[in-house]
Amino acid sequence: MFPAPCQSMFRPACFTLEDMPAGSVDVTIHSVQAIEPLGVKRVYRDSGGYATVNVAPYARRLWKPAPLVGLGAGIHAAAGRHVACWITGGGVASRTVSLTGGSCDAQQNRLLSAAPATVTIAPGERDEMSVASGDWVSPVVTFRHGGATYNDTSMGQRSAEGMVTAVVDADAVARRFAAMTGAPAADLAEFTVRLRLEQAGYTNRVIERRYVVDRTVRPSRRLAWVNRYGAIDYHTFPLAAGFRSQGSRTRIETPAGGRTVATAAVQSLRLLSEPCGEADAEWLSEIFSSPAVWMVDGASFSEVEVAAGEVVCSPLQPTLVEVVVSPVEGAFSRGL
Repeated sequence: MFPAPCQSMFRPACFTLEDMPAGSVDVTIHSVQAIEPLGVKRVYRDSGGYATVNVAPYARRLWKPAPLVGLGAGIHAAAGRHVACWITGGGVASRTVSLTGGSCDAQQNRLLSAAPATVTIAPGERDEMSVASGDWVSPVVTFRHGGATYNDTSMGQRSAEGMVTAVVDADAVARRFAAMTGAPAADLAEFTVRLRLEQAGYTNRVIERRYVVDRTVRPSRRLAWVNRYGAIDYHTFPLAAGFRSQGSRTRIETPAGGRTVATAAVQSLRLLSEPCGEADAEWLSEIFSSPAVWMVDGASFSEVEVAAGEVVCSPLQPTLVEVVVSPVEGAFSRGL
């Protein structure tokens, strides 16, 4: 008996050994992501001849989620976001299972996000669509112009090895739109990305997300965060609702008088979403408990801490999501 094909590494992920002989067996834990074994554990059978090995603590050492920076639009392996594990012991090897860094188990052949089916994206922005599957994943971008429908398959395809991610680049899609239709890139108003999951040449599932291109020029801040499934979501907050900077300094008295020996400054930014529905507010509230959040500036990602978060909802006003973020010491590369 083995764990589900894809589950969270932050809960027990136990392999069960059946019909064990008397005594003990040394079990070695392996991972696709590491050359050397993750560890060795000696297990003893219980009265029924069973023993369990929890591989989750070993897998967590390799969990290093991060946005896919420096990669072009297309389908990529989601390095650092999942760990493929198996065990060997007593001359027998188990099958491989994939563990993600989500707070809940990732569903096979499902989009690993609670984002709405339609999202906005602005020129210069990127988004990600992640899936856990054992099939081939082929992204297809669809857009319309002049009453005709165009399907762009230039993002390629990849055989899933745990979690794979399609990087959606608004500018890249606009260039393909212009090349395929002959219209200006600025005419692209919306498009759809479909992830086609194929096995043995047959499509067994299609996952899609619709993008509306927002060309409004206004102050905004884009956040990326590790969502509940261990994948990464993005959202642009159009309103920089408040900025706060706090500073402190340490002074000592010397024979020559007072002298400042250290200073510290903490900046924070209060972001307020546009009015949204309950489902969207629940999705955005994942930012409050996410283990990693980044401020996105083009191709630059700077880690931030969520100092506070609140969902504001009452019969007298629409639902709003408020997030207060502060830079992580040593990781922030630009002013808020």
